Amino acid sequence: MRGSKIISGVACFCCALGLAVYGCASKFVVDAADGGSSAFPLPDATTTSPTPTDGALPPSDGGGDGPVAPTTRCTPGAAFGPPELVAEISTTAGEPAAALTPDELTIYFSRNGTLMIATRATRSAPFGNVRSAGLPNGGADDNPALTFDGRQLFFSTTERGDSGSAEVYVAQVVDGGLASPSPVRGVPPETTDPFPNGDAGALYYSAGRDGGTSDIFFATGLGSPAVNEQRLAISDAESDGQPVLSRDELSLYLGSRRAGTVGLSDIFVATRARVGDPFANAVSLGPVVNSAGNDLPVWISTDACVLYFTSDRPGGAGGRDIYRTTRGR
Repeated sequence: MRGSKIISGVACFCCALGLAVYGCASKFVVDAADGGSSAFPLPDATTTSPTPTDGALPPSDGGGDGPVAPTTRCTPGAAFGPPELVAEISTTAGEPAAALTPDELTIYFSRNGTLMIATRATRSAPFGNVRSAGLPNGGADDNPALTFDGRQLFFSTTERGDSGSAEVYVAQVVDGGLASPSPVRGVPPETTDPFPNGDAGALYYSAGRDGGTSDIFFATGLGSPAVNEQRLAISDAESDGQPVLSRDELSLYLGSRRAGTVGLSDIFVATRARVGDPFANAVSLGPVVNSAGNDLPVWISTDACVLYFTSDRPGGAGGRDIYRTTRGR
C-alpha cells in the first residue's frame, strides 16, 4: 500500500483469507537472487529479540560514543501533534514510503520505483546526501521496512520476480547501502507493504486475495512449503493495509478506509496487552494527524514518540509525500 497498491485510487493491497494469528514465528530463508538454494537466513526463532516497552531503547542524537540516557521527548500514550512535511526529501515525483534506522539518522524511501537513501548527523537535523540505495537491476521497488536491528530491509517489487505482480524481497544493509536482494520464499504474489516482527521471523503485510479488498495478514513458516498466512481480525470490510509494528510489538498502525475516517484513508492504531494476544480496538489518530486525503503510516520510532507517514494532502511537494508527527510531552 505504500506505493505499489493504492487505497481509493492511491493504495490497494493483496492477500489471502484466514483467521487471526498472533505472536512470533520461526526462522525463514529466502531464495538467492540467482536462483540458489538460500541466502540471508534470518535469526532463529529460538533466539528471540527483546521486546522492550516503548521508550526503553531511545535513539541517539548522534552526538558521541557510548549509551545514551533515556529521552523524555514525549509522554507515552500522548496524542500526536500537527504533522510536518519532510521537505528535504519531498519532490514532485512523490515519495510514497519510507523507513528509518533505529537511531533515526538514515532514511530509506521510495521514489519513482527506486529505493533511495538520505542521512543526517543528528535526529533534529534535515536529511541530506540523497542518493540511490544501490540496489542493482531496478525493479519498480517500493514499501521499504527495516528489521528492528536495522540489518535487513524488506520491500515489495513488481518487476524483479516472474509473477507479474507485487512480490516481497529482502536485502542486507551493507555499509549504509543495500546488497543484491532475494525473494522471500513462501509469501504469495500480489503482496505488498511487508513489515517484519521483532525477531524478523515473520511478516505482517497487506493483500487482497481472490479479488477482495485489502486486509492485514501475518505470515509464519516463511521459507517452507507450509507458510501459515492468516488474516488479522482487526481487518475491516473496507480496505486496510500498510501495517507498522511498534518496537514492543503491542501497537500496530495501519491505513484504513473504515467508518470514522476523516478523509479517503486514515491512520489507525490497534493495541494488545501482550505479544501473544490479538490486536484489537483500532482507533483513528484523529483530525490533527489525518487529512481529507490519503494518510498511511510507514514507520514508528523506537520510543514511539515520532510517527512517519505518507500523505497526498494539499501543501506537499506533489503526489504522496513523507510527513512526521510527534507525541506531546
